[in-house]
Amino acid sequence: MKQFILNFLLAYNIAHGSPSVTLESGTVIIGTADPLGKDVNAFLGIPFAVPPVGDLRFKSPVPYNFTEEEVIDASKAGDVCWQVGDKLDAVMSEDCLTLNVWVNKKSAMDGLVPVGLYVHGGAYVQGAGSWYDGSKMVEYWDGAAIMVTINYRLNAFGFLGSDELKSFNADESTGNAGVQDQRLAMQWVKDNIAAFGGDPNRVTIFGESAGGGSMSNHLTMKRSFDLYDQVIIESGSFSQWVTQPMWVTQSIYDQVLKKTACENAQCLVDLDAKDLLDAVADMTHYTTYSYIGFAPTADGVEIESHPWEILKNGGAKDVPILHGTNRDEGFSFTPLDQNCTEGELREMWSEQFDEEQVESLIKIYVIDNEGSYPEVDGTSLYFWAGERSYGDFSFSCPAKFLSTNVDGNGKDLYMYHFRYKKSEENFVTHASEIQYVFHAVAGGENNENIADFMSTSWKNFIETGSPNANNEGDWVKWDKESDRLLVIDVSNTVESRLKQEECDFLVDVLDHRIAADFRNGELPL
Repeated sequence: MKQFILNFLLAYNIAHGSPSVTLESGTVIIGTADPLGKDVNAFLGIPFAVPPVGDLRFKSPVPYNFTEEEVIDASKAGDVCWQVGDKLDAVMSEDCLTLNVWVNKKSAMDGLVPVGLYVHGGAYVQGAGSWYDGSKMVEYWDGAAIMVTINYRLNAFGFLGSDELKSFNADESTGNAGVQDQRLAMQWVKDNIAAFGGDPNRVTIFGESAGGGSMSNHLTMKRSFDLYDQVIIESGSFSQWVTQPMWVTQSIYDQVLKKTACENAQCLVDLDAKDLLDAVADMTHYTTYSYIGFAPTADGVEIESHPWEILKNGGAKDVPILHGTNRDEGFSFTPLDQNCTEGELREMWSEQFDEEQVESLIKIYVIDNEGSYPEVDGTSLYFWAGERSYGDFSFSCPAKFLSTNVDGNGKDLYMYHFRYKKSEENFVTHASEIQYVFHAVAGGENNENIADFMSTSWKNFIETGSPNANNEGDWVKWDKESDRLLVIDVSNTVESRLKQEECDFLVDVLDHRIAADFRNGELPL
């Protein structure tokens, strides 16, 4: 009866103009035309994995088995993966491993077109692919490329790991179900995107924040290498928080057992999903030594070490890379009042740095940079110093480390620093560039121009490996000698050696910390 209903639905929708795609398996996927009557077809909520429920919880994802007579209604987005966050009205479930495909109707006119696959951010604990609507972007791209967004398991469901949980997977990987979900979605694109008009041999993966951190992992995870051709990283290039050592993951696991009153992993598998989420809700922002609790784990199987260490040893895939950060990355994370004092700034720094390092930070961010920060009412010099240092430590300086260590690999590298802010805003915060990349802004000539520039640059890179069109434009290739990047603002500029003093200091600090944590595998004293 179910198949009869689906076949009836197929016939009805096709008769009424709904777009449909037939996969090689024979499965028919019925999408929907853009509700605004534009030139975009959307195929939403397509399953790429068997629902990870029951005994599949915490396990590596299993590919969804598309069958010859199956009809999939892809007219609306799938459920959101379990999470704690602002969008509490979203329907959440463990049956959430779906993806979304946006295709401009013009794409099929000239053969297969390149594909962009976007991995959302949210600190590995929040977000959904459907929250990033690709329709405006694909409409603006005018048939040049296809857009895909994906879901992956979050928080404990996607990144809980332990020595005990290793036995749940045949290869004994642990703590990496969420990043494995991402890779399975990449495999789905490789296998099926041609049916939508996409070229499986021209796939650019990209993401922001935890999505950018995921890109750092895929750049150094050998099992992912065959599934993409280029990478874009927005605010997540090889930061310390993108991957954590096994001892952090094991510590989180032990805390989860206590919070759930469970004695073993099977008990956690048997828990109601909502009960498990409630138990870990206050752990979603857990931090220690700059790790965030639920994140990909260097388990020695799926992820050999921190991407920072792998990159230093020449283990990253050589591909064209476009990456960068925003001016005020630290604003959303700095635990300081905007009118904070020097004493409060020193206290914050003292939680992460020794006395000598704090004095170095005072010199760099307070003394040397005094007078260089914007004037914003109610915002002290010390808040600027705190938020900039946090942003540099967690985002900008690791990005510079990436550029320095891939320079000379023979592939093109482009780097940006996003400084544009709307007239009513004072800070260029973490994630502020996303709306422009997705061409999802309205009103104001400057806003529209920035959206045009960002979305066009991403499209160009997905098409050719260069954000410039026909080798002409504002973008410059990054190289170690000139250390040049593009500053994106109302008027774009090229700057050399941005944050040189800051990153000379912080990269050295990060290098020592990551080396201690991942080479020795022990909690630093």
